Amino acid sequence: MRKIIKRTIVVVLAMSMVIGISGCDLFKKTNKGHTDLYWYMNLTEEQEGGKEVKFTSKEGEVAAVALEDKYADEYGIVKDGDCFVNIDSIKANVDDRFYYDKNEKLVMFTNAKDIIISKVGESKTEDGETKDYQISFVEDNNCYINMEFVSDYTSVEYKLFEAKKKCPTIISLNYKDGKAKEGALDDEIEMRTNGDYQNLIVTTLKEGTKVKIIEEGKNWDKVKAVGGIIGYVPEKYIDDIHKFESVYNDDEDTYNHHLIKDGVNMVWDAVYNQTANANLNNEIKHVKGANVLVPTWFEIESKDGGLTSRADEDYIGTAHKKGMEVWALLDDFKSKKVDRYVLTHTSARQKLITRLMDSVDALGIDGVNIDFEYVTQGIAKDYLQFLREMSVACRKQRITLSIDNYAAAGHTAYYDWKQQYKIADYVVFMNYDEHNAGDEEAGSVSSLDFMENAINTAIEQIGDSKRIVNGMPFFTRLWEMTPEGKGSNKGKYVEDAVDGNYYLNSQALGMTLAEKAYKKAKAKPSFDKETKQNFVTWEDKPTTYEMWLEDETSIAERLQLTKKYKLGGNAYWALGQEKDSIWQVIVDNQ
Repeated sequence: MRKIIKRTIVVVLAMSMVIGISGCDLFKKTNKGHTDLYWYMNLTEEQEGGKEVKFTSKEGEVAAVALEDKYADEYGIVKDGDCFVNIDSIKANVDDRFYYDKNEKLVMFTNAKDIIISKVGESKTEDGETKDYQISFVEDNNCYINMEFVSDYTSVEYKLFEAKKKCPTIISLNYKDGKAKEGALDDEIEMRTNGDYQNLIVTTLKEGTKVKIIEEGKNWDKVKAVGGIIGYVPEKYIDDIHKFESVYNDDEDTYNHHLIKDGVNMVWDAVYNQTANANLNNEIKHVKGANVLVPTWFEIESKDGGLTSRADEDYIGTAHKKGMEVWALLDDFKSKKVDRYVLTHTSARQKLITRLMDSVDALGIDGVNIDFEYVTQGIAKDYLQFLREMSVACRKQRITLSIDNYAAAGHTAYYDWKQQYKIADYVVFMNYDEHNAGDEEAGSVSSLDFMENAINTAIEQIGDSKRIVNGMPFFTRLWEMTPEGKGSNKGKYVEDAVDGNYYLNSQALGMTLAEKAYKKAKAKPSFDKETKQNFVTWEDKPTTYEMWLEDETSIAERLQLTKKYKLGGNAYWALGQEKDSIWQVIVDNQ
């Protein structure tokens, strides 16, 4: 028995040595399985029982869409010899500026200067241009767009490769700028679905076949071969490798940005009724260093794009005399359902923008500030289309467009800051509300680390910093912690196994009111190294009070971040919540 075991071990070791010496050649001889190319190229769907069924279309022949480095999740359709690709594939991979309005059945493309609109199924655009092809069609709630239309407005090459034997029809796209490598096969090679011989065969490529190297590996390279076939081949069989550069012209230089020479120092002005405009002279009496006022003047009023306006011509005149521009704010705070309808219907968006621009033109407003804080992920693309359309209108009227955002974090990345940065003059990040009224823990409204992390996240996503505006608070929160059973039992109930359960409440206070509160309690602030702020606490039994203060210290620290990261400026919420002395701090730290 021991001899048999010994002999088995020897055989296993011998096999291991063969594999080690020959690499994967053993598997090359043993695995001759072919993959189903329709499945491999995302042209099938799994039905009940696990059966894979090919997609079909009443409009034409279903085709795989070969992107630069993979097959699109959505199939294309060849209709009357024209190549149609799902608009979602185009948006995700080629150019995000294409847009489909499913409610009004419109296909659109928006660049820096123009909005091209076509009704689904037609061969003309709304500006009167007639194409010699059908622009789009809809099937099974999916919009397919003609690649001729795509290539008319963005830099992309496409080729159609008809079905051969077991290989389906392929629409191959090339659209990426930059340097790459290509070569030719020096032998007949079996392309695999992944980088070793254990994987299934995609197809057999003839000697001399040209391949573009997508991704270099240790022994296998991912390539795209002539015909739009994508897979892996052993790198040792790729010969005559040379570098080349793909050049696809873009229109980045057409996105001119209307900027303030020495950077932005904008302050939001909370104007919640018409009469509040008259307070401006008194409110800006001590203001220094600010060059932009942002009054909260406009709200969406109705589904047809109606506006509520608190705009005031005298306010603008007062601001201009003080050397400050006025960027009127438009928000989405009034009705989420109304705002959702407006964003998802092109006719409503157009009416909203027209009405807003009419007010801008009539009053001599210098810019528009968009502050939409209730955009869900489901309508993020519609919101971005609204911003694109707004940017075209602002560019035509030569006024500034700025867009407000929450502090940059993963859960709000769908606001797509990079695309915002492309189309807007300034992208503003409201780097506060680290702790807010709904939290179960008392804390700073905006600690320095929180702000710096948010700035880093924004720059990382955008890839630039010179038009990012750092929003900071002029307010703090007074936190009240009352032990359970020793007060009104109102607020956020917090379980604390160490110190006992309590109810947590907070209220927002401007700088002056915050100072009055702790002075009245005869409490003294001390510097908190963790938040880089002054912190104060006191007890008025049974309640404990805490504040992380907004004051000269916190503002000075944050202004240094703007310098450190070479940002486009600062923004402050809100006028009237600051102490007069803050403005000199702002001047000294610009």
